[in-house]
Amino acid sequence: MSTDEAHYPRPSAVRHPQLLDMIVADALDPAYADAATRRRSRLPRARSATAVLLLVGGLAVGLTVGRERTEAPAAAQARTALLGDARQRTATVEGLSTEIEQLRRDTSRLQASVLASAQEGTAVAQQRADLSAAAGETAVTGPGVSVSVDDAPAAATGRGSAEQRPDGTVVTGRVADRDLQEVVNALWAAGAEAISVGGVRLSPTTAIRTAGETILADYRPLSAPYVLLAIGDPGALEPAFRSAGAAILTRLGQQHSPVRITRRTDLHLPAASGTETRVAKPLAGSGTTGPGTPSAGPSTRTPGAHS
Repeated sequence: MSTDEAHYPRPSAVRHPQLLDMIVADALDPAYADAATRRRSRLPRARSATAVLLLVGGLAVGLTVGRERTEAPAAAQARTALLGDARQRTATVEGLSTEIEQLRRDTSRLQASVLASAQEGTAVAQQRADLSAAAGETAVTGPGVSVSVDDAPAAATGRGSAEQRPDGTVVTGRVADRDLQEVVNALWAAGAEAISVGGVRLSPTTAIRTAGETILADYRPLSAPYVLLAIGDPGALEPAFRSAGAAILTRLGQQHSPVRITRRTDLHLPAASGTETRVAKPLAGSGTTGPGTPSAGPSTRTPGAHS
């Protein structure tokens, strides 16, 4: 054995650290390990918050849907009840109107029989008949014209009879109450003897107005197309109406509202309602006997403008 071998031990005898094991064990930087630890600690809290939000949102949606399902049947029942009540009251009004008309006919017949018994009664009866027809107290028949006014095709959606929406905006092409008023006034100016709108006879006190989204004539709802019947000589009434109503006919044409004028040979107009006497006074030279005797008609006013 040489001296060199005694001073330098064999490589197998040297004990080096297990560097490979240390590298594998500490592969990540300590900062990464801390971040991963903090992230794992936050995940349960984030998941809990998300679960709470989802639970609250689900409860809110459930309460809203449940309330709507509860209120919907109640609203439908209320709407059905109102419609039923409206139909019932409408039927009652129609029945009472029929009864009033029958009583009027009976009264007129009795008055005519009483007046016919006296010599002066015949003239008085004729005068009363003329005044009653002018005031709309009795039904009338005869030739005339039919005027149909409809909404413009663009306004046919949600067909009704409104001058304006509830929010106050005007509906383009929708026939308004003032349009019907001007058509009626033009018919009176053309010489019509009696007029009805949608089956409602017009009297000197009848109003055509809009309530909400519906046009009313004598407080009765109308719907498009609006049909106006006017009794008079068709040959003279039609051209006179076209002349007197030139302005309203032009405006309706500009808004594309169809207007049809037809001559008719046989029209039937019912009596008007609410024609009770308000003002009456003797007429000079009417042939009445004795002072203070009221005239047969409600007044000497001729049916004219309707506002």
